Amino acid sequence: MGLNLIRVWLERSRGAILLENAASDQNLCDVDRASGRRPSSCCVPPEAARAIIDQRSIQLDASSIQISGSEIAGASPEALQGDGSFRLQFTRALILKTMTGSAEQTRWWQAGELLIGGVERVEGELPGVPAVCERGDIDDNQYTYRNMIPIPLKSRGQIRLELHLRDREEPLIVTGGTIELALRDTPKYIEHIRPATVRPEAIR
Repeated sequence: MGLNLIRVWLERSRGAILLENAASDQNLCDVDRASGRRPSSCCVPPEAARAIIDQRSIQLDASSIQISGSEIAGASPEALQGDGSFRLQFTRALILKTMTGSAEQTRWWQAGELLIGGVERVEGELPGVPAVCERGDIDDNQYTYRNMIPIPLKSRGQIRLELHLRDREEPLIVTGGTIELALRDTPKYIEHIRPATVRPEAIR
């Protein structure tokens, strides 16, 4: 099925992402990030294109975790819970805040954890010591968050985390049925990020 128009709209007020297919009279379902529930009438065609979302896609007031450079605690056996959940502890998650109508951003850091429930598979070695993230993807049904984690995040369905850690060849891959991000304490300010100025002589 051809897709002539894919529009990704991030609405922070209720934490929803709507993927609209204007070439068909059948819309993909509205995912409620606050509750993680989908309407029973939701029907996602398996051949539909996956929506790739990164921090450049965000246009409204929003915050998201930048996976690259974020620090995680060393995973212990408790990372795999007895109830079939996986808990990834962030000791220093880098947060980018984007403001409406501005190309500038601010960077913060905050502690928290990413919880994946209903774990089906874990591949790769769990780091026994604190590690730094290089990059990562989170597949949330028809959406892929590339090198970022939206704030807030709470969803269920087909969940997959692929996390590449610095100085490690094999990625950590976790698949499950639910995902939730929980941040702790107060975010700490790091810096103000302004767009790079391009010199006229560089555009030739």
